[in-house]
Amino acid sequence: MKLQKAIRYALVFCCLAFTSEAFSQEEAPEPPNVIFIICDDLNDAIHGMGGHPQAITPNAPLCGPSRASLWSGLYPHTTGYFGYNQQKNHWRKNEVLKNTVTLFEHLSDNGYYVFATGKIHHNGHEDYSIFKNGDGSDGFRVKASFGPYPWDGDPATASMNVRGVMHPDMPDEFKEFRWGDGFGAVRDISDAYEGNGSWLYDHWG
Repeated sequence: MKLQKAIRYALVFCCLAFTSEAFSQEEAPEPPNVIFIICDDLNDAIHGMGGHPQAITPNAPLCGPSRASLWSGLYPHTTGYFGYNQQKNHWRKNEVLKNTVTLFEHLSDNGYYVFATGKIHHNGHEDYSIFKNGDGSDGFRVKASFGPYPWDGDPATASMNVRGVMHPDMPDEFKEFRWGDGFGAVRDISDAYEGNGSWLYDHWG
């Protein structure tokens, strides 16, 4: 009986060892691909420029801080970075954000190749180092562009410094401020500006 039990235990041990070896030789599943598509300013809201009861300003972060929050996973009220004088205060100068690992860096550190293009960061808040891959390759491609902008057909308004003209739907009381050039519905404006209306593209920032 003792011999039979010993043989039985030996067979069970061999089966377990074989099964364990078989599982260890299986390839680990490949991590899934991750595609993140972000769009900016997809609206035609121009009548809210004078304020709205649902928007308690100026507590809303500006464009640069919003992107820094998204890629770092930290709220502006956690970092204190809302965008005051944002053209001089780069998000990487913030005490909390300067050493934060972004989503792109986290993916790269875990074996992913990261690639990005367009308006991921813009307007003085670029940090292209976060798109470096593990093999040293640069994963960023085309820089962000501004526009499209409504255009009246005049070459003088087509320069990067001017950036077209105000949208024909912009209320007159806001046109003098020149803020929001381009804000408005992307539609056929060929009947505007004395029949010369069109759109400007590829204004790089």
